[in-house]
Amino acid sequence: LVDTVFAHRISHEFTFREFESLSQKDWLPIICALRYNDWFTKITIENTKLTSENIDELCTVIRLSKTIRDLRLVNCGLRQYEHSLNS
Repeated sequence: LVDTVFAHRISHEFTFREFESLSQKDWLPIICALRYNDWFTKITIENTKLTSENIDELCTVIRLSKTIRDLRLVNCGLRQYEHSLNS
């Protein structure tokens, strides 16, 4: 699926717009797979309230990834996770 959705792009930005129809539970393996990414340099998620599991995994991805340099989370209901994101 990821190859099909992103194969035609020159951009190194991974956006979740294409996966909005999936449940948050289904997002977790996609986020986990980004740990092993060597193409994308930016992750963007907009207008989706993220689960604590997805936020924890995003933090792990950012910590472990050698290529992700930019994480953009817009209107994702993060106020309650501010402490986790700052550590």
